[in-house]
Amino acid sequence: MLLGNSLNGNIICINNFYKAIKENEKEYFYYLSLSGNKIEVLLVYFKEAIFSSVRPTIASIETIGLVALPGMMTGQILGGAVPLTSIKYQIAIMIAIFITRYFSALLSILFTVFYAFDEYDVLTL
Repeated sequence: MLLGNSLNGNIICINNFYKAIKENEKEYFYYLSLSGNKIEVLLVYFKEAIFSSVRPTIASIETIGLVALPGMMTGQILGGAVPLTSIKYQIAIMIAIFITRYFSALLSILFTVFYAFDEYDVLTL
């Protein structure tokens, strides 16, 4: 569960990050020309990409129990577990999914930034 959700988040995050840089290429070079380093300039795109990655997870956390009952929670209730215990397990799993998705998206951008730009801070992808 954690690996599949983090992979999905990484794809969304990396796609949005580099797409935003390509779409705003003039703005990117403008800020670089104002003596900004690459990290300062990329921070705006970085924040938006991370938020777009975790947005689906936040939306699913908001609707648990109201719109849909997750399979793990339903299975525990049908198996005879106390509903409060199954709710606690589901909350723990959703928090774990959110944390792994957030940190995997963060690390995926940090690792790809070093290879995606040349020594003049020009995007080579």
